[in-house]
Amino acid sequence: MPQDPPLRIRVGRSVRRALPGPRETPVTFCYLLALLAGAVLLRVLSADDGARVLAASSTNVVELTSHPVRALVGSAVWLPDGVWLPYAVGFAVTLAPLERRLGGLRALALVATGHVGVSLATEAGVAVAVHVGAMPPAALSRLDVGASYLLLTGLGAVLGLLPRALRWPLLGLAAAGAAGALAVTADLTSLGHLLCLFVGVAFWPALARRGLVGTVWPGRLAWLPVAGRRAARRAMPVRRAGAAVARTGRPGPRPAAPAGRRRVAGQAGDSRSTSPGASASRSTADPPLTASVTWSAESR
Repeated sequence: MPQDPPLRIRVGRSVRRALPGPRETPVTFCYLLALLAGAVLLRVLSADDGARVLAASSTNVVELTSHPVRALVGSAVWLPDGVWLPYAVGFAVTLAPLERRLGGLRALALVATGHVGVSLATEAGVAVAVHVGAMPPAALSRLDVGASYLLLTGLGAVLGLLPRALRWPLLGLAAAGAAGALAVTADLTSLGHLLCLFVGVAFWPALARRGLVGTVWPGRLAWLPVAGRRAARRAMPVRRAGAAVARTGRPGPRPAAPAGRRRVAGQAGDSRSTSPGASASRSTADPPLTASVTWSAESR
């Protein structure tokens, strides 16, 4: 029986596997580099120049009506507080797992849906509130930049990859934290965080149709003993087969017949007729084994 490596080595392997890299998760890696470059640039620029750059990239009513693409794209690469490390950790546990399972472009489109949709929805509410007099006209040009909308959307989606025993308690904690921040600050940014969280949750059915539910769970972490990982690997084909049946409505591939039962027509001991007519009738009633195997591979 193989010996388990020390705990320090197992934890180190898990950390290295979880970190975004240019080969495993290029989209997450490049986005974190863009955030780091933006944070460094804001520290290098003067206060006035930095304020002008952030104002030009803000997702407010003025910028969205005049330069919508620049505002939506530019606001996602600035960190106004200049703190990069918490966002790096956050995207490593949200966007990177999604990219490993969905691909870079799909994962980016998923989190961008929350960023773009919630930004447009909140600013439409600001425009209506200013029009009816509930908010001052200065709210039309308020500063609203940052990557938090993408992070919260990714958090809501990645919780759908967890098993049910972990998914709902962690969602409750995240929703309680976002709702608590909204109750304390009572601003549109906190409201947008709560909305983005549930935009990510709205992608759970799509993740379930792809058979991705339960693919992030403690049984696959490298710091567990070898026996735990073996049990996790034995459980994964069962979960994937159930997801395939739910997705296609067809069972998985049938088990192949034992080698001793496969006979070739015309061999000794084969009691079936080998005449042309009988062969034709048999080919229509009993399809060859290769066709069955090909159908099963396509259905997966």
